[in-house]
Amino acid sequence: MGRPMKNGLDYFPVDTDIFEDEKIRFITAKCGLIAASILFILLCRIYRNGAFIKWDEDAEILFAAGLGKMITRVKIQAIIDESLRRDFFSQEMFTRHKILTSKGIQKRFINVCSSLHRKSTLLESYLISSEETTSQPEVNSEESAQKKRKEIKRNEMKLNETREQPESAEETTENNKNNTSLNSQKHWYDLTDEETAAAAKRLHRIFNG
Repeated sequence: MGRPMKNGLDYFPVDTDIFEDEKIRFITAKCGLIAASILFILLCRIYRNGAFIKWDEDAEILFAAGLGKMITRVKIQAIIDESLRRDFFSQEMFTRHKILTSKGIQKRFINVCSSLHRKSTLLESYLISSEETTSQPEVNSEESAQKKRKEIKRNEMKLNETREQPESAEETTENNKNNTSLNSQKHWYDLTDEETAAAAKRLHRIFNG
């Protein structure tokens, strides 16, 4: 029995200037520096799950409980609201499906899946419509290897067929002529005594005039 397909990622790419992003700067200006840490924790959870996470009252309660008493649910909700307003997370996806995701998140997720030769597990209903996020990743490595082996086998069969093809009628006729000509020539050891004597006389006349 095969292993179940992994939905999320073990890592995700992060730009070195992530905290210089205008969206994050506005969110931190409105909600405080703690907002940057909250957003980063949410990104880790999102990529570990795939390219989105469900966000409802239960999810908010559990998330707040994991951060301790210093961060209240009210504070977390204020950060989420500002993130949606600033389009750090997609307001459309949150309204329709109660999930946290974005075009940028989905683009990075699909690109990583493609580089790992994994199929994207992102549901079509949760996919944000965009040329950047609708491109399909490559098939998994096993399927890719099978296609490569089949292509090599086809090429080998074509090469063998080319080598085994009979010569054309023209080439065959020419080869037969050459073989006949060569076979018809007599060597000195095939000559009779009379033919040898006649050949010797001819050579004598040539050299002695």
